[in-house]
Amino acid sequence: MAIRFATPADIPGLTELGRRMQAISRFRTFDFDEARVKASLALALGEKAERYVILVATDSQQRSVGALMATLERHIFSQQPVASVMMFLVLPEARMGGHAVRLLKALEQWCKNRGIKEINFGINSGEAFAAVGGFAERMGYRMVGANYAKHTA
Repeated sequence: MAIRFATPADIPGLTELGRRMQAISRFRTFDFDEARVKASLALALGEKAERYVILVATDSQQRSVGALMATLERHIFSQQPVASVMMFLVLPEARMGGHAVRLLKALEQWCKNRGIKEINFGINSGEAFAAVGGFAERMGYRMVGANYAKHTA
C-alpha cells in the first residue's frame, strides 16, 4: 500500500479509475470520452507537468485503487499559487484502508515543498457528501462555499 507519483505508464489505469468514478457519481449521465481522458492525462504528465500533480494509491498487489489529481493556479487578484484538487477517488472496495488520508497528506507535503499556502477541493460528485465532508474536516479543511450544477440540455 503505497502512494506514488503517476507516470505515463499509469494512464490506462488512471483512465479506468476515471471510468469507475464517473459510473458511481452524478457524472454517469455524461458520455465517457476515453481518448480525451488519456490525452488530458498525457498532457498533465508531460508538457504541462509543472502545473499538475497526479498521485496514485496502490494496494498490496500494486494495483491502482485510488488517485488524486491537482492543478496549480493563481487567483486573479494574487500571484500566490494555490492548489485545486480536480479529481480525488478511492475505489469503493479499497475505502477504509487509509488510501484517501495518505493521498491527501502526500498532496499537502508536495504543496508545502513548493510554498503553496492553500489547497482547495470541492465535493461535486453528488455522492456521499456528508461522509466526504466529514473526512475533509477531520483532515483540517473547512467548508468555504458550495457547488451548484444545472443541466442545460
